[in-house]
Amino acid sequence: MAAPIRVAGIVFMSRDGTPYQLRGGVTVQPLNTNREAVMGIDGRAHGFKETPIIPYIEAEVTAQGFSVKALDAVTNSTVTVQLATGVTYALRGAYFAGETQINPVEGTVKLRFEGAECVEI
Repeated sequence: MAAPIRVAGIVFMSRDGTPYQLRGGVTVQPLNTNREAVMGIDGRAHGFKETPIIPYIEAEVTAQGFSVKALDAVTNSTVTVQLATGVTYALRGAYFAGETQINPVEGTVKLRFEGAECVEI
């Protein structure tokens, strides 16, 4: 039997080289296209359709060391996430998106960055 390998665990995230202190879940959606089956009334799959989607990175971080209010001004940044497997994703042309969710009891903030492209490096 082969030795076990790390498939999950420690993750690092930064924006324009400045690291964030990750606390909770991190989600990376690197694709630009969503594919859905096209079904006919004859019960068969006739093919698929493609719909454009926006790449994004979401994370829950410790609410310390940065201004939450200043996030509103973030445009054209690069957000990187390095997974426990060693794979790194770079979201380029990133801007702060969505609503900011601050949890003062836990000292966390949920962040979402969307961007022009997300590449595996």
